[in-house]
Amino acid sequence: MIGEGSVGPEFSLLFTGFINNRLDKLITPKDILHDNESHVIGELRKAIGCGTNDYRADIASILTTRVINYGLHYAEENTIYQKTIDRIIKLATDPDTLTDDLKYILVKKFLNGNKQKFQKMMTNPDVVKMSMK
Repeated sequence: MIGEGSVGPEFSLLFTGFINNRLDKLITPKDILHDNESHVIGELRKAIGCGTNDYRADIASILTTRVINYGLHYAEENTIYQKTIDRIIKLATDPDTLTDDLKYILVKKFLNGNKQKFQKMMTNPDVVKMSMK
């Protein structure tokens, strides 16, 4: 009620939905690419609802897009180390986090965005197989 009076009912409804869906608690793309792998995979599974009937395709898609955008922006001015490549490979090959369509998009967007820095992903046979689908 207070929010509706100050910012309007549409914004209040969207903001309340954002908080109720715990979207403010999502792991950041920086953490996804640079934080401890077991922590990241656990946070992703918790946010997306992997392996349950509560799978949140919308959140999985949002996180995938955010990781791609952050990774490509980060690669413009920074060196991409093998640890980051390994994390992207893990995201693209882990059977319990992202769906195949999101994995495909993840690999393709990174390669199309900056092939020179991300081509090391193609040394993994599972990533090669995925990108040829």
